[in-house]
Amino acid sequence: MGPIKSLGIQRTFSGKVAIVTGAAQGIGESVARRLAAGGAKVLIVDCNVSEAEAVAAKINEAGDEARCAGADVTRPDEINAFVQQAVDAWGSIDILVNNASNVASIGADDADVVSTSMETWDAVYACNLRGPAAACKYAIPHMIAGEGGAIVNIASVQGLAGDVARCAYGASKAGLIMLSKYIATSHGRQGVRCNSVSPGLVMSKSARESPQDYLELVSRHMPLNFKGQPGDLAEVICFLVSDAARYLTGQNITVDGGLTGHLPMYGDVTANQ
Repeated sequence: MGPIKSLGIQRTFSGKVAIVTGAAQGIGESVARRLAAGGAKVLIVDCNVSEAEAVAAKINEAGDEARCAGADVTRPDEINAFVQQAVDAWGSIDILVNNASNVASIGADDADVVSTSMETWDAVYACNLRGPAAACKYAIPHMIAGEGGAIVNIASVQGLAGDVARCAYGASKAGLIMLSKYIATSHGRQGVRCNSVSPGLVMSKSARESPQDYLELVSRHMPLNFKGQPGDLAEVICFLVSDAARYLTGQNITVDGGLTGHLPMYGDVTANQ
């Protein structure tokens, strides 16, 4: 299947200010570019400053507006700084997409609970759970001071079911799903919506670098006969932060090609079809 065609919402986000973390590539880049094309002013946040600057430059060249912030989302002071940067530049924050994650950098160090070191647990949680919590902590007061806002936290199907590896990663993503529900419950009456999205296999850079036999194994369990692209996730995320989803909060949306929507024997039953 070819690249996804945009839903054509056009200038849905005109006048909005958005922050997208982990936006130098993959899902984050696709979301940032989609929001900017919809009229939002977008702050591109990533620890890879050169790639983040390149994404911002492409957006600006297209006639839309973006700025870049180099930041480590394991450091609350740097998170507070980029939130303030957006406010200083544009006066408010309407949209926050917490996409930054460290699954690729941890790799095999995150295994089962017996084998995984406490240092790995701390590193995974600092990026995948504490980082989004800090971004919400600093952004929500600005949303409340305005006309409210919308937050999407990027979780994972690994936060929905057990596996034999990436124990810390899966637990952190499960925590992120619940954090989203708590934020939705605590701040809904102040005009803040919060949802999470749990992607399955998405062909971002880290997935493209995965062993081919792993990609084939996962694909065998997906009823849809194609691998997800970052743009597939961007359309769902941008819907969630748009006014079209104004009555939707506290939910986790699974976007996985049907991977978690069937009984475990599906892959074996369909192996020869």
